Amino acid sequence: MEVLEILQSAYSSIQDSGRFGFRSFAIPQSGCFDYQMHSTANYLVANKYDDPCIELIGGKLTARCLATFQIGVAGINVNVRVNNQLVDLLSTINLTAGDELEIQGSLAYISIAGSLIVKRHFESASTYPLAELGAPILKRGHKIEVVTNRINPRSIKHDQIPTEGKFEIIRLIEGPEWDFVSLNSVDFEKINWKISNQSNRIGIRLLGESLNISGKEMPSVPTFPGTIQLPPDGQPIILMNDAQTTGGYPRIGQVIKADLPRLARLMMGGTIRFKFVTIPEARYIFERQQSFIKHEFK
Repeated sequence: MEVLEILQSAYSSIQDSGRFGFRSFAIPQSGCFDYQMHSTANYLVANKYDDPCIELIGGKLTARCLATFQIGVAGINVNVRVNNQLVDLLSTINLTAGDELEIQGSLAYISIAGSLIVKRHFESASTYPLAELGAPILKRGHKIEVVTNRINPRSIKHDQIPTEGKFEIIRLIEGPEWDFVSLNSVDFEKINWKISNQSNRIGIRLLGESLNISGKEMPSVPTFPGTIQLPPDGQPIILMNDAQTTGGYPRIGQVIKADLPRLARLMMGGTIRFKFVTIPEARYIFERQQSFIKHEFK
């Protein structure tokens, strides 16, 4: 059943938890930027925590409701209006045919109660436009189809939602080519990096004190979401979900998986500083985070 017709949209796409196990075929992970917000939106409509949602980045989405259904919305700096009236983000939202829905935010996830009818490629519904995998980017006139499911409304507490920040300490482990960097006595952990407005789902570009590269050459090597590459201009790039699976720039660090959502929330503008942790510490932090998500939102 068609439930939504897109009237206007910034960059929005269908994203689930991503496609895994296909990097050897040069197929990126894709999937939601912020799995915490994604899980929260799904919880509000009693969907599985990794079901596909609409992901909205940096702008506004307006849509006409074509049926009676329910949605859950979670995100950063998000406002939701139904027929121009603000509604509560922390509860299931009931919609009826003819309603006009407006969602605006830096990063938002919109989950619809039931099962989205979307294309799946390589075991995922996630949109990856460069290879035309999954659903296309959502634009004016696109209609969302769902096998709807009516649920008893749910709500969450404020302390279950991560808070917005303009400055974050992002933890990382040392990369394989860290020794390619010549820091000239600069303390890497004390450098403030601004996030460029040229950032997107492929990579987050950082602006700050230029780092010098030793001049060594290297072949193309595997990369992953969170890999920090250092191009010749000395301004790091953090590869994100839609990034290539290999690259030829030195990998000076790897953002820990638990901090990727925090990084994504700053994509529309913010400042970060890095802090090194060990691999065991990174695993422990991620396991604790996942335990919380599974306990609260499954």
